[in-house]
This record gives sequence, C-alpha cells and structure tokens, in this order.
Amino acid sequence: MRLRVVDLGLEDDAPPAPRDTRRVLEAALRGRLRWLRRHLEEEPFQRMMLLPMLLHGAFRFPGLDSAPPGIERAGTGRGWAARARRFRLPPPHQVCRYQPLVDSVFALPRSAGVALWVVPKEGLLKGQIERIDRRIEALRSILRPHTLERVDTPALSEEGERLRHLVLFGALLAGRLPALSEADAQLETPELWALVEAAPDERSAEALMEALGRRLPPILQGLEAAIERERTSALRLADPAEACRLWVGGRRRPSPFDDFEEAHRRGRAAALS
Repeated sequence: MRLRVVDLGLEDDAPPAPRDTRRVLEAALRGRLRWLRRHLEEEPFQRMMLLPMLLHGAFRFPGLDSAPPGIERAGTGRGWAARARRFRLPPPHQVCRYQPLVDSVFALPRSAGVALWVVPKEGLLKGQIERIDRRIEALRSILRPHTLERVDTPALSEEGERLRHLVLFGALLAGRLPALSEADAQLETPELWALVEAAPDERSAEALMEALGRRLPPILQGLEAAIERERTSALRLADPAEACRLWVGGRRRPSPFDDFEEAHRRGRAAALS
C-alpha cells in the first residue's frame, strides 16, 4: 500500500486561524440535543422529536393533511414512519418540496416538559405566517405536556431573556441558527436570578451564581469572546453549565468532555508530528 504525504501548511509558530463563532454556536446548540436526551425520560424526549417531522411532512390526520410549512435543511427524515407509528400517527404521505417557511426549531428544558419554539424565516407574507400558526395549533394536543409557540427572530434579538435562555439552555432540533443580535444593556440582578431559577441542572445554576454582583457582557458578545480566547469547542459549549461558566467567566470545573478533548488533542498532535 502506498501512502501519500499531504502538506497541511501548518508551521509551529503559525498563529491559530480565527474561528467562525456563529458556526461553533450552531454546532453547540445542535449537539445539546444529546445533553437533553440524557436529562429527559424516553417518552417525553421521543414526543418532542415528533415536531420536526410534523412541521415538514403532511399526514392523513386532522389538521395535518395540508401542505406542510417545511423547515430549512430538514431533508426527508429517516425513521419518521417508525416514530409516527410509536405515537399512533399515520406515516407522512408528503414532505415539503418547495421553499420552507421555518428557519429553526428549538427546545428549552422546563420544570414540566419542554418549551418548543418555532422560528419562521424573516420576510414572510401574512398568509405564510398564518399557515405556520395553523399547523402549530393542530400540534398542541399531540405534543403535550410540551408547550409550543411561534417566536419571530426579532423577538429573539429584542427580548434579552429569550436570547439568554436560548443560548445557555436551548437545543436546536432542526433547521439552522438564525441571525441573532442583541442590545448592549446591563443585566440586572433580578434577571440573573431568573436565569438561575430556570437553569436545567445544579452545575448551571452554580456557574451563574458566581456572577452575582458582577457586570456581565451581553450574552453573544461574551460567548464569542470566550470561544475565541479559550478556543472552546462546540462539544464543550453543548453542556449548559460550560456555556454559563464561559459567559460569566467563572471557575472551570471538571467536565465529562475533558478526557475526550485531551485525547483528541493528543491524537491530532501525533498525526501532525
């Protein structure tokens, strides 16, 4: 067997390439779905996972037989028929074959169930928004005990509480991360306490409590700086506690990802040596 040596153009003293922080954040929110699976019972998790299929497909079922709104990058969805059968739904007889109307679908853990956010694309017509709303209304009873609502991208950017909850605790079920912006506003103590109370686990709450009495940067600005400064991977950022720690600049605690990342670094170094 012949081996071909490829010059990667890497030098020992070469500065690290800048990171696309938006891609890192999108990958982290997508990877957070695995974290969410470990913290939910199997039945609620599988019921939550119906949502991308029910938004992207048409079913011979009341309220679901019309043309689906569709989700960006959703594809055809392997295993959808089996998932539908598990919840006594007919298999999809059609999937979205035109320009999808939904940009992304997010899940945020709550004390009872999960809050599901459907984010439409920007610039849709009134009739297209109404199509999404009709599909959401038809899905509420199927997805209980989870809650379901439409959240427009401007609301994510303008409502600081929504944005912070999404970035720190949310998981991207389907679609892509929309373009987000935020106001450069000081976070007040009651708002920080609201985050502590909404934290999905003790590690996240403890990390946020370290910031009490300190001035915090806006959530996106703070995480982007931390990602660039610490070369943080999407794998680590997928842990809500690590996302909280990076934002508030708290003490780093042992993480289950430490051994994996160390092995990855050593393996990469050996391959390039």
